[in-house]
Amino acid sequence: MERSELARASFPNAPRGVGTLPTLVVRRSLWPGSVPGPDTPGFESAAKTWLFGLCPPRWQLEPLFHRRPDELACMVRQHLEAELATAQAALRRIRGPRIPLDHQELLDFYQRERDWAAAMRDQVWAVGTALQGRRRKPRRAS
Repeated sequence: MERSELARASFPNAPRGVGTLPTLVVRRSLWPGSVPGPDTPGFESAAKTWLFGLCPPRWQLEPLFHRRPDELACMVRQHLEAELATAQAALRRIRGPRIPLDHQELLDFYQRERDWAAAMRDQVWAVGTALQGRRRKPRRAS
């Protein structure tokens, strides 16, 4: 089995183009700059702050998401998937046969939104994977 096949088998829900092996190896461009690495003190707090910045404000009122940042990451990723689908649907509509070709500004906007949502989705996936890895680590006896 090739490296890319192993990565896809290990992480079938990984965003397209992202190939990680069972140990978390994240391309630097995929990791959000405002979130320190997973082995850094304050990682979980910074990750939650960053994730809450990407989600609807009412989600901050949910105690579950404060206790389970890995679940917050999952929900944010799904939310971004919906935004991505919306932008793609709008692009299909704008490119349709009945829309005049002078809608370049609108086309540019939806392309930027699509690209932003895809980039954020991939970053959320990386952070969420790191948060899940931290939850699965056995705790040391004190």
